[in-house]
Amino acid sequence: MQDPISSLLSVAILIFSAALHEVSHGLVALYYGDHTAERMGRLSLNPLRHMDPIGSVVLPIVLSLAGSPFIFGWAKPVPVNPHNFTHKYASAVVALAGPLSNIVLAGIAGTIIRFYGNTLQTGFLTFLTMVTVINCVLAVFNMIPIPPLDGYHILEYLFRIPTRVSVFFMQYSFVFILLAVVLFQRFFDGILFTMIKLLTGALG
Repeated sequence: MQDPISSLLSVAILIFSAALHEVSHGLVALYYGDHTAERMGRLSLNPLRHMDPIGSVVLPIVLSLAGSPFIFGWAKPVPVNPHNFTHKYASAVVALAGPLSNIVLAGIAGTIIRFYGNTLQTGFLTFLTMVTVINCVLAVFNMIPIPPLDGYHILEYLFRIPTRVSVFFMQYSFVFILLAVVLFQRFFDGILFTMIKLLTGALG
């Protein structure tokens, strides 16, 4: 079990990273002609505009206090209207923008650890490690191809999945996500440890 300070820090990093994830969706959607997120005030890094009570607070705190090796959660999805897009590939790019933002954050923190880890104070090194791990988890988790996660929206565009199929999966999305995490936990853990090791050169 993590100490209370580490738990709160983990949750704070997750909330900020999830907010950046959603803002990235909104900014790319704006670039392709959709102003929905902008009009609703969601192009802000203020975490309060993006927090989901369960996904941004309750679940991360429970996982952290329970000593889970990986902390994850979600923010309120940024509203997007694909009918406003000016490019046929926009839907897939918008979906990909969120996980990419997390990979960039993880990459920045991991690179600092890789090249300067031996010279950093313990507290700052711990912070950078949390940033790296949490953002890798967010990127991998959101690429699971189950709605409403980003991985599904990418597949939905690439394979032109009918709306009725998406609606069906959406109704039972939580069950499907839970099953995927449970059944493929070792697979996801393997991806995460590999990403972390590649980024930091030291962890894994």
